[in-house]
Amino acid sequence: MTTNPKFDAIFDFDGVLADSAPLIVEILERLLCQDLGLQISMEQLRATVGPPFRQAVEELCSLTKTPLNAPHVDEIVQAFRAEYAMRVVSETPMFAGTSDALSVMHEDFRLTICSSKPRPLIDAMLVSWGIGDLFAAVETPPLGSTETKTEGLARLLSDLDMRTENCALIGDTIYDAAAANANGVRLVAVSWGVGDPDDLLAAGAVKVVDHPSELAATIAGLNT
Repeated sequence: MTTNPKFDAIFDFDGVLADSAPLIVEILERLLCQDLGLQISMEQLRATVGPPFRQAVEELCSLTKTPLNAPHVDEIVQAFRAEYAMRVVSETPMFAGTSDALSVMHEDFRLTICSSKPRPLIDAMLVSWGIGDLFAAVETPPLGSTETKTEGLARLLSDLDMRTENCALIGDTIYDAAAANANGVRLVAVSWGVGDPDDLLAAGAVKVVDHPSELAATIAGLNT
């Protein structure tokens, strides 16, 4: 157990720190729309940024009139992951202003990450951005697991002995809202991710911020 008196700021990764959607959508659009001819909108493709990836692909395929069987979904998931792993580090930037905001927040808050993304990819991206040392922990599902964000957040809270009244999850999707609500944690939503701000407020977010520079003051306000 690690006890820290600082307020805990827990970050989702994709859509909050990482501008992940363009690359994910590009690869999926080719695999599903161009190669298979499935009729899936760009908005629906963007919704794959957030939930566990296989679940997202299954949901996308179920929207079409020709849902795919499990082995075919496996092939798509494997093809995506192979290409994504080769390109993600060099082709996924942080959102503008994030690095400066994290440096400011690190002085007053304990920073952690809770994500459905595979841990090796997150670690490689943090190293490439030069911000890995700012985070006290990175919580991700075990490799091969279908664990939900709710379960991952619960484990992070327990492992770092966090008090729910003394922390906030910073996220951009309804999956983040569900995880926060289930664990009794406040959600600070960001408007630059894939989720709709109104939907996030309706799902229980205490506030929506429009730029990373607003995060420190917003979270400090929660602590007062």
